[in-house]
Amino acid sequence: MVSGWRIVDASPSLKARLRELADEATDALAIGLGGAKPDGLTRLMAGMIVLTVRTAREEAIRLIGRGASAKKANAAFLALMEHGLSTVENFR
Repeated sequence: MVSGWRIVDASPSLKARLRELADEATDALAIGLGGAKPDGLTRLMAGMIVLTVRTAREEAIRLIGRGASAKKANAAFLALMEHGLSTVENFR
């Protein structure tokens, strides 16, 4: 998983596309969570989920860049995902 992230991180065009996909994912997730016309709270929750994924991914890349093993980077990714998603789960 981490080796693929390095490829994306090294490419400005892939990073831009990843941001576009994140916006699309946020919109789709908000609709999935709240129906055709999600309210502000639902859109906030969707954004927090997508931001959790982005932050966890960036942290794993940062760790790899500092010489950490893929195992350690993946563990950090999963820990941040768990923390972020549990925060969203307890949001309402």
